[in-house]
Amino acid sequence: MSDTLDPALLRKLVEAANEHGSEDYSGPLAEAINDVVNASADGGKDAILAVCAELPRISSPYGAAMLAVWLGAMVENGHDPGRSFKAVRDTYLNWSISLHNSDDGGAQGPEGALHALENCGRSLVSHCMNDGPIVDTLRADDVLVQELKRLEDSSNGAMWLTQVVSQMSAELIVLNVEKQAGALVRYENIANCFHLFTLLQEVLEEWLPPEKRPAKSLMECARGTSEKNERDEARWHFTQPGSSETEPEPWVWGEASPSSIGKVDGKQVVILRPPIMASRGWGSGFFCPILHRRPPDVKLLHFLSEEEFLKWKERVQLSEPAAPKAAAEKKKPWWKWR
Repeated sequence: MSDTLDPALLRKLVEAANEHGSEDYSGPLAEAINDVVNASADGGKDAILAVCAELPRISSPYGAAMLAVWLGAMVENGHDPGRSFKAVRDTYLNWSISLHNSDDGGAQGPEGALHALENCGRSLVSHCMNDGPIVDTLRADDVLVQELKRLEDSSNGAMWLTQVVSQMSAELIVLNVEKQAGALVRYENIANCFHLFTLLQEVLEEWLPPEKRPAKSLMECARGTSEKNERDEARWHFTQPGSSETEPEPWVWGEASPSSIGKVDGKQVVILRPPIMASRGWGSGFFCPILHRRPPDVKLLHFLSEEEFLKWKERVQLSEPAAPKAAAEKKKPWWKWR
């Protein structure tokens, strides 16, 4: 416990947290948090350190969840995320390990454990949004990453954190079969290919007719400057290197990580072909969560010269664009005489 805060206030907070038995963010625990903050120096710094010392040992999942959310809120209000990250991470793991996967694809464990997991996850996302290096720490945490994968389908908290640690950055060669042209782009901080498709379609809009170019409101949402609900659709059929006109598989799956995009000579390559579906769409939920310190982006580095394109065309054995099919001659119905 803190040496600068009244021990009685801290005991009151721990007792209230251990006895907190609902998802309600009020009552004695809320009062105890306020009392500790009001008695704390440095605008709450002492309170944060005191809560972090106790958080992993809180026995109530509801109390732990409430304290974790409060720590996340303090980070969002400007407090150093390094002070509270480890305590929230340890608490997340405590409740994650208490759950086991059930036969129906869900998770079972102590009452309230999923609530604790969701809110500790939310708090950790807040920590990541305000400190880029914490993302690298999470990504390198093998124990945590294994738990995230195990419970991703059962907990929003695990799903959000999985998105955070899945974010990738790399250079990408884009080859357009129909245009017989290419581009080199760099994408930053993107967790799934649907998000990548949306940003790609903006930077390569020169290859699109005006009516197919993405709307400004959609791009604001994709870059995290707007929280509106938007939808996008594929302007091309996104395929892996090695696909052809006659055998266009394998697709680049929208739900997958950008790490799923194949490489040729050490460089990721995606091939754009004319759409093969009437509609392939996705919602802006695939753009979340967006970390303010690591905003998603795709930058056009340059369009490939003719020489560069031909070299990449040979490397990936890219086919020529399919020739337009000649219109079939209309046969006169048998019942018509002339």
